Order: sequence, then C-alpha cells, then structure tokens
Amino acid sequence: MSGRNGNGSIANLERRLTLLRATNAELLNQQDAKQTRLHNSMMSLAAGLGAGFQTNNPLGSFNNIAQYSVYAPLTINWTELTYMYKTHGLLQTAIDMPVLDALRGGLLLKSNEMDPDDLKALDDRIEHGNVISEMSEAEIWTRLYGGGALVINTDQDPTQPFNPRSIKKGAKLEFYAASRWEVSSTNRFSDYYLFYGQRIHHTRVLTMAGKAAPYLVKFVLQGWGMSEFERMVPDFNIYLRTKDVIYELLKEAKVDVYMFENFTSQLASAQGTQMTRARVQLMNQIKSYSNALVLDKNDEYQQKQLTFAGLAEVHSQNMKYIASALRMPMTKLFGISAAGFNSGEDDIENYNALVESEVRQPMRPMIKTVLELLCMQQFGDVFDIDFDYKPLRILGEVEEEQVKTSKYNRYASMFGQGLMEPQEFAELCHSEGLIPIEPSAAKTGELFENPLHQMGAGEEDDDEGNEKGKKDD
Repeated sequence: MSGRNGNGSIANLERRLTLLRATNAELLNQQDAKQTRLHNSMMSLAAGLGAGFQTNNPLGSFNNIAQYSVYAPLTINWTELTYMYKTHGLLQTAIDMPVLDALRGGLLLKSNEMDPDDLKALDDRIEHGNVISEMSEAEIWTRLYGGGALVINTDQDPTQPFNPRSIKKGAKLEFYAASRWEVSSTNRFSDYYLFYGQRIHHTRVLTMAGKAAPYLVKFVLQGWGMSEFERMVPDFNIYLRTKDVIYELLKEAKVDVYMFENFTSQLASAQGTQMTRARVQLMNQIKSYSNALVLDKNDEYQQKQLTFAGLAEVHSQNMKYIASALRMPMTKLFGISAAGFNSGEDDIENYNALVESEVRQPMRPMIKTVLELLCMQQFGDVFDIDFDYKPLRILGEVEEEQVKTSKYNRYASMFGQGLMEPQEFAELCHSEGLIPIEPSAAKTGELFENPLHQMGAGEEDDDEGNEKGKKDD
C-alpha cells in the first residue's frame, strides 16, 4: 500500500514538472516575441530619425530645441522675479537703464496755444510733483513683470468712472506707479482693479503691457505682456554657472599634497586619525606664519596649482550672449570700454534705437494723458500740448558750443531777413539756451525798429550816404 502511494506521489510530481516546463517555455517564447517587436520598433524609429537628418528635415533637431526651451513662463512667477531683481545688479541694470535714459532730463514741452510762461509753469509742476519719477517706475515694473500701471488719484470717488474734464483748477491730482500684481484683477481689461484694498474704476488706471506674447502664452498672462527676463533666462543661467565654476576653481587654485609614511595604518585607529589631523594642522600653521615646513625624513610634500587659461574667454562669451539677448551693447550693460579699433559709436547708436523703439514709443500715450490731466489741474482747461524727449546722445563741450553757434546763426539769418519779430527772436534764443538771461525784448517786445538794422544793414546804408555826400561836396 505504501509502495503504491509512493509511486503515485512520484508520478504526480513528474506530471507537475512537465506542466511547469511547458509553461516556462511558453513564457520564454512570449518574452522573445516582445523583445523582437521592441527591437524592430527601435530600428524603425532610428531609421526614421536618420532619414530626417539626411534629408535636412527641421523636425530632426526638434528634440534638441525643445530641451532648451522653457515652457512655464517666468513672467507669472512674480516672487522669483522680485528676488532675482533684488539680488542681481546685472538684472537691475538691464531693466532700469533704458527707462532712466529714455526720460533723462525730463520732457521738452511745446504748444501752439500756450505761451512760454505757461509751459514753464507746467514743467515746474511736473518736476515738483515727482511725475517723471512715477512714470519711470511704472515703466520699470512693466519691463520687470510684463505689466505696469499708473494710478490716478483725485478727490473724487475712485469707484466711479473718471472724467478728465471734471478736474478743477488747483484740485488734488496725484499719480502712483504700480506693477501688474499691485493692481490685482482677473485680467488687464477688467472693469475694476483692487489697489491695496481700494476698489478703483479702470478709467483711473493707465495700464502698460510688456513685450507681446505669442498666442498660447497670451492667455496665461491674462492680457499682459512678457517680462524682459524671458528672453535672457538660458544665457543668464550659463552666466551664473560660469561664475560659480570660476569661484570654485579659485578656491582650489592651490592644493597642498602631503604624503605620510604608513598613512593608511594610522587611519585604522581613532587615536591615529586624531594625531594625523593635528599633525597636518600644525604643519599648515608653521607654513603660514614662518613660511617654513617641517616634515619627517620619509614624508613628502607637493603643491599643485591650477591654470585658468580659457576661463576669461568663456566668461566674455557669456557676457556677449546676454548683451545679444537684451539688444544692449556691453559698453552699457557691463560698463566696459569698447575693444579694438571700435570707438563705441555704433554700439551707442544701436542702444539709442532700442530705447526709442522699446521704451519711448510705448510710453507716449501715457505721457500725453498725464500732460492733459496736469493742464486741467494747472489751468482749468485742456490745451493742444505735445512733447519731445531730450536727446539721447550726450554732446561734449566743443560739440555743444558748435550746435549753439549753428542755431544762433540760423535764427539770426531769419531775423535779418525779416521772417520773425524781435520778440520772437529773443524768446527763441532764450528757450534754446543761447541767451543765459531773459532779454528785454522778450518782456517789452521792442528792440529795434527795423530788423535789418540789427544785422548791420543800417550801418552800410549810412556809410553809403556819407560817401555820396562827400562826392557831392
């Protein structure tokens, strides 16, 4: 009985072993089939990519382009932008300098309806009211955060629509610069904004947007523009990494190498490790204080120094990348002088073109509105007023005197030809800074009876008359 049970158990085990072998073989075949399909798929993919490169298909390098693209807009990360701007002076220069240069010296006001005294009074109101500074700050936040605003504050209800004609002469009128995050709303074109807890109607907020965003990014930015940092993120990261590498290399520029006999055996015990550490510290102290080094007869000492060849070129190239991304010359961005035979004139001209197109032109509508509001507050009416920016190019003393001389000769020629009155001539010379004080002709309107007499024409006539009288005698 026990023999039969034993034989039965062995037979069952043999059947189970046969089933397991069959199942294992089937699993191996399935795995081989999957590997074959995967291998064929990879070969097809590699062949397709290879064909793409061979046919100069632009999609062949798409993966490389996508690898270096930043998909999340940095503009919406206002916290990161704030601390980047606070920490890095280079970023402050890139944001602030074009705006400060654009409004340097104020504005040149002009109007066909206002006399010079009124223009002077309006210019004093702009200067004393800190208006230029507020407009500059609003543009700085626009470049930093992709959007900024100038909040109009009057003695009226801020929640009601604003009518510029409702401003009375001498009424309260102030301007506050703000970033897009300070005038919180659902989007840029909301009916109301929330400015530090105060609900303000949109007609009292002059908004400005940064660089226009592409279609997909525009909805994320809620109608505002992009920060200037967006265009320089990859280059600025390389710039920071290069600085870090140079700093680490400077720390390891000189390395002391001590070779002690039986050093490994000394580290086997805690006491030996402590004694080795104390020995190295003592040797460094002696070397630092007395410029001498004491070693055992069997010990060795070496000093390895690193070379920095090529680091300056790499760092300089990174600086060029940043300047190219911002369209700013290195002479302005980094404050370095022009290299080689370049005088720097072309760099300055390119930078001036950048300021004109990207800063001055977008600010014109806001400045026009501000001038109209100031006219209402200063005179109780809106005049036909316009403005020009101060020249971006700074002339030397000799060049400035040559320009003044050329202007005076041109105005004097027009005056001598009778094309302008004495009062007009005097006022024009005074407004251009050709006359340091206000002339009497500008006050009384009387200078000469005949404009030609000022140019010496009268003296020539008198000389001819005297010569004729002598001939008659």
